Amino acid sequence: MKYAWILAVLWISAAGLQGQVSQQIEQLEAKRSALAKQDEAWRDSLHRLKLDDIQHKLAQMGWPSADTPVISHPGFALSYSEEHEQARWVAHMVLTDIQEGNEGRTNKFMEDPKVATGSAQELDYFLKTPKPSGGYSYDGYGFDRGHLAPSADFKWSAEALAASYFYSNMSPQRPGFNRGKWARLEGFVRENVYRFQTDLYVVTGPVLYEAMPKVERSPNGMSLPDQYWKVVYNPLIGAGIAFLMPNQSLPNPVEWYAVPIDSIETLTGFDFFSALPDTLEQRMEASFSLQQWLPEKQLGEALPIKNSELPEGAFNTKTLKDLYYEQEKEITVCGTVVSTNKSKKGNVFLNLDKRFPNQVFSISIWSSNVKNFSYAPEEELMGQKICVTGEVRDYNDTPSTNISGEEQLFLLGEVPD
Repeated sequence: MKYAWILAVLWISAAGLQGQVSQQIEQLEAKRSALAKQDEAWRDSLHRLKLDDIQHKLAQMGWPSADTPVISHPGFALSYSEEHEQARWVAHMVLTDIQEGNEGRTNKFMEDPKVATGSAQELDYFLKTPKPSGGYSYDGYGFDRGHLAPSADFKWSAEALAASYFYSNMSPQRPGFNRGKWARLEGFVRENVYRFQTDLYVVTGPVLYEAMPKVERSPNGMSLPDQYWKVVYNPLIGAGIAFLMPNQSLPNPVEWYAVPIDSIETLTGFDFFSALPDTLEQRMEASFSLQQWLPEKQLGEALPIKNSELPEGAFNTKTLKDLYYEQEKEITVCGTVVSTNKSKKGNVFLNLDKRFPNQVFSISIWSSNVKNFSYAPEEELMGQKICVTGEVRDYNDTPSTNISGEEQLFLLGEVPD
């Protein structure tokens, strides 16, 4: 009897303790749920503030034009051309938040209700006809709905990413261009956000002009641009850069399409980043340093030499790459030596403008010919602008030449013998 009483007391005590633990668990769960709701509310408020801040900063930087209304959407703003049925320009910011963003493409394209005259629409790009068996058949006009402000720049915000699919942010781009170097340019901009850990200002648009060709089957008379531009400003280093690309499949590296910002202003009539101090704006827009924008693995590479600086009859690496050249035809090619290598066998290799393994023009000097040079070419020519004359061959899709002596080569600016 005595033991039974003791066991009963122990059981009551254990039950009481268990009840207290369960109550504590319920209280902690309730607190955690309240904190989660509070965190969600904070995140939502922070998200709204960031979207508002983007609009404020874009306006502070100065709109590219003041003669047409500015239409604002979450994450970006634009000026619309009814004549061409697409944006004249789209301004947005690429935030460092993209590093944690995980919002995916929606592919839900929408007409823009904020365009008073009506934006472009699906029928301007393709016909969609219901099939008796269900689904649709598509009859495209041969152009992609190319984003001006890319959706991937807004993967931190579901609201901004969804808005990027308004037709007012689209322009008819050839598939090889939109999915090729244009997409690579967009990635190039994001890479600089990662590299500098700073937000970037970006303005993008088509080159529009009077009497442009139209997309033939577009019911709204949508113009078909033959060129697109993008202007970027990095406030951390006070530097800007622009790009001008033809609307076609492009063979050359993205950076080869870099141009000064003021050349885009001349082409379009827009005034970019007009609220910046005049001295900074003038310096930044007149020229650019490509080295400030290249990833570390590409530092030291160079733009092709300007045509105006080439000797008569000579080619730069871009022109050579664009043109068809006959095998074993002797021509003169000029460029900057950006990488050199001397193999164990004593062969010397020089690359112009782009480094290995992305070389665009290579020069080989076999070990038996190195003795014909009065200097070590792999050392003395590094970083120099040179012109070389020889038979150009295609080696693994790279134009290449072999030279046997220094008489086939001269420094740009010097008069060859």
